[in-house]
Amino acid sequence: MDKPTLAEEMALIYSVKAKAADYAQKRNEEALKVMVDEVCVLTGVRFRSRLLEQPTSRCVSEVKALCENTTDLDIGNQIISRTGVGSVECRSSFPQQFGDLLDMSIPPIMPVLSSIFMGRLSERFGLGEDVVASVQRARVERKPVEISSIRDDYVEFNVKGDDENRWYVPLKDVLLEGNGRAISMDSALAQMSARIQPVVQQQLNF
Repeated sequence: MDKPTLAEEMALIYSVKAKAADYAQKRNEEALKVMVDEVCVLTGVRFRSRLLEQPTSRCVSEVKALCENTTDLDIGNQIISRTGVGSVECRSSFPQQFGDLLDMSIPPIMPVLSSIFMGRLSERFGLGEDVVASVQRARVERKPVEISSIRDDYVEFNVKGDDENRWYVPLKDVLLEGNGRAISMDSALAQMSARIQPVVQQQLNF
């Protein structure tokens, strides 16, 4: 299993966005089918890249063996559809960080993918299905927002009720609330980016 290059990942991102734009303008069904496959490949590439950055451990070795003969397309499809390596059964057999690794591989580069990613993030932190993302504007009041994409250090969004204007703010300025809980976007992503730690078995002496 070889680590993908940044150039590979960026090429896929540009291609997915181009297919999405083509479909939006021409309703080109073939472009949509190709885009869906490329989204899965991109998700698989991101997963492989993050997996190979993990420190060596038995858990990481087991995951590598599990994915060794699986294509990026299939891995990405399984992550998004919650089957195979992305299934609840598979997730529960590994540490929490493995589930985070799966979910952080979903590329939130457009509204539909951001929606999928935010659903996983909401589950991760127990925020419920009705999680609300908000941004404080002018330090006076918080406005509920719809997230369009998430980048390395900022979020692209539109204020609910205003679909024409897009805005950008740092991750730390986005607050997620639901089920009586709240967490900032930057804190949530930092926790989900933690590396898989080896499981330490302790012997109990009676």
